[in-house]
Amino acid sequence: PLKMSTPSFFRFFGIDGASIFSTSPVMLASIIFILLFVILLPIIILEKIIGSIFKACKKRKFKNDKYDLDYFIENSSIEKIDIMEGYEFENYLKYMFFYLGYKVTMVGGKGDFGADLVIEKNNQKIVVQAKRYTKNLNSSPIREVLGSKVHYKADGAIVVTNSHFTDEAEQLAKENNVFLIDREHLKSLIDDALMVVDQTYKPQLDASEIEERRTDRYRI
Repeated sequence: PLKMSTPSFFRFFGIDGASIFSTSPVMLASIIFILLFVILLPIIILEKIIGSIFKACKKRKFKNDKYDLDYFIENSSIEKIDIMEGYEFENYLKYMFFYLGYKVTMVGGKGDFGADLVIEKNNQKIVVQAKRYTKNLNSSPIREVLGSKVHYKADGAIVVTNSHFTDEAEQLAKENNVFLIDREHLKSLIDDALMVVDQTYKPQLDASEIEERRTDRYRI
């Protein structure tokens, strides 16, 4: 009769291929787990690498692109901001501050010293820390932006979020002259920026479309 050799994988674990199904359930489960681990681990690692490359390319594009008017209008709703990635929120704020009349430089990323944006207007330099959160922000972002204020030799510091701040954060900000922009204030600034867009950058935009976008923005 034809004699089949023991597969090298099973031989590695000291198991006879012919008796593989007679092994204990624990041993069999361990072998299956190792097999899945060996197969799935490279796939997971590859997915992470591709995801990181894609995110890095997107960040670079956001950092270098021009101020796309349609992008800003299409994303000017609090619901869209709520589901943005952190770097997407930073990019959105770059647009918002630009249309509010600021010169904007994106500095977020590795070694950003606690700032995501540096904005300038009327000879005033301000560092901005952007935090897209689902929970209330504690005092950590306040401390970070204070450090960046020193590093960038800025005149002021802002922390902006789509959420709210804890009492501790508000107290620390007050003591150190850090300006806080919470969810309600952010919506107000978006409204101001859209008004500038409506009056200056895109006067041909239909008034009903502007009103519809404003209505959508206040749906929570």
